[in-house]
Amino acid sequence: HLDVTAITGHSEKTSLVDADKFLISDSAASGALKYVQNSNLAGGGGLTFIKREVLGSNGDFDIDNLFNTNFANYIVILEDFTATVDSAGLRMRFHDTSGIVSGAKYRYACRYFNEDGTVSSNTGVDQTQFQIATNSEEDATWIGYNGTLTFYKPRQNTSTRFSGHGSFIQNDKTDLTASYLAGHIDDEQEMRGLFFYYSSGGIRAGATVTSFGINES
Repeated sequence: HLDVTAITGHSEKTSLVDADKFLISDSAASGALKYVQNSNLAGGGGLTFIKREVLGSNGDFDIDNLFNTNFANYIVILEDFTATVDSAGLRMRFHDTSGIVSGAKYRYACRYFNEDGTVSSNTGVDQTQFQIATNSEEDATWIGYNGTLTFYKPRQNTSTRFSGHGSFIQNDKTDLTASYLAGHIDDEQEMRGLFFYYSSGGIRAGATVTSFGINES
């Protein structure tokens, strides 16, 4: 939304569409004023905001409609996924048109790099979930797992895949851990959202999920 308070003197917002135009001063043309269409300012390859949700109370986090039919691929940002108990593993499932997909259809590969140079992994085939983080610190001041995930064609009835990276504190505040991961679901359904939970306990209130569609033109 564009806040037009400075233009109109009134506090109001308006939604922009591609055909809307802006009046700009073109420095390459000695400051000549010209109208430029919004779609030309945005350009190809940018991101379009879809939605942001915040977990209101401790527990699991089920978010529908993160993905829509306007885009093929998406970026999802996870913020402050803190466990309510120590040494729990953060897990994720897809949410399709019928609800949370819980069958043995998930495969994943995670690689963890700790600040002391140690390396570990989580992998799985025919699992009932993806594993994202392990042995997570539960202290809320350490802000939990934070990461960025890219999803490929979740709404196109194909076997959806994702890849991404993130960071978290584990082993009772002794290790800063970088995580690199990929996952695939063997289910040719239309995936609409995501479901997050810890292997024990829950996710602390305040965790945030934000999704963006990737513009291809």
